[in-house]
Amino acid sequence: MASEDPRIGEHIGTYRLEKCLASGGMGTIFLAQRPPVIGSERSILRVFKLLRPELANDSQGMHLFQREVKILLKLNHPNIVQLEDHGVDDKLGRYICMEYITGHTLKTHLRRNPKPPKHSQILRWIEQLCEALQYFHKQDIIHRDLKPENIFLQGPDSPGETLKLFDFGIASCPDVDEIPARFVGTPRYMSPEQIRNDNIDGRADLYALAVILFELLTHRPLFTESSSQKLREAHLVQTPPTLSQKRPDLMIPDEVEELFHSLLAKSPDDRPHNANEFYQRVKAILPKEPFPRQEGKLSLSVGNAPINISDLDDVDTPPPTASQEDLRQQLIIEAPPTEQQGPPTEQQSSSAEQQGSSAEQQDPLEEWEDDLLPRTFWQTFKLPLILLLLTLGALLFILWGMPPK
Repeated sequence: MASEDPRIGEHIGTYRLEKCLASGGMGTIFLAQRPPVIGSERSILRVFKLLRPELANDSQGMHLFQREVKILLKLNHPNIVQLEDHGVDDKLGRYICMEYITGHTLKTHLRRNPKPPKHSQILRWIEQLCEALQYFHKQDIIHRDLKPENIFLQGPDSPGETLKLFDFGIASCPDVDEIPARFVGTPRYMSPEQIRNDNIDGRADLYALAVILFELLTHRPLFTESSSQKLREAHLVQTPPTLSQKRPDLMIPDEVEELFHSLLAKSPDDRPHNANEFYQRVKAILPKEPFPRQEGKLSLSVGNAPINISDLDDVDTPPPTASQEDLRQQLIIEAPPTEQQGPPTEQQSSSAEQQGSSAEQQDPLEEWEDDLLPRTFWQTFKLPLILLLLTLGALLFILWGMPPK
């Protein structure tokens, strides 16, 4: 991707675009470098997000990009990826400059580790997330798209591991124009009131955090419906499965089940009132040690119904891999209905998924992190080797066709 983007090598101020890290529905993410200043041997690295050129004259695209800047300008917290600068370059157009961090998303962390995280680590994550949520909820900012893809682990599995929340592109903010849409968010993590398009507050984010916590403890998704519409309906009307239903191989204390009965309540009034209360309740009830295993049992989840298989090796299985577009947990922005009210029809759901695909905001750090991993010999020298083989083939073809002397 880096060699194909013509903007590589261009400058924004004193920063030179060095590498294309990712490309999403709204913009392209670049790694940029500023040369070392006098007396320093270290260069400065930043991440630049450039609005796609084709959206420069698109009112909706420009609106979403500008509202993200307005929201980020209000945020300054150690557990939120920081905005460094923003503006318009004469040649490259509108941009956002963000701090450069190394690590990977929580989604990738869970995918790479087949066993659930330790409870002590989960509590550290929840504490940092709740601190960030409490901070911007006090400003009446609602993230509305809290999910593992939007949570970044800086220095994972190290003493200084720091959790960073990012992607406020569809957040709700009092001084920022609202997005004219019926469904805004990711269906797997949307609260019932968010799906109903009610007036929401920070408890909608706390519902999403409860779904994430459920996944961290069980290594299973809360609901496994096969479409965006069915996932939304599940959050609206289905009784959430218990942890024991998802993991009958674990001995889940009754107080933990009761905790999730409250955290995943359909009505926001029945949930914790703020992020501080959320964390204190989880800290008080969640055991410090992993849930004990029931010998000879292994849990495999099929939909919402677990299957017990006895006499198998006592191993943990990774969470199910989504195979359909809906289950990739992409951003869904569905336009509001003009006249029709009530639950969405199949036709409306199909339209929503098409719009969601076109408005998909790809996780920039998800691809960014892969760039930080060691590259194999084939990944590094693939192109030179192919060119060498083609050159040798051409020479042999020429020599073969030459008449003998």
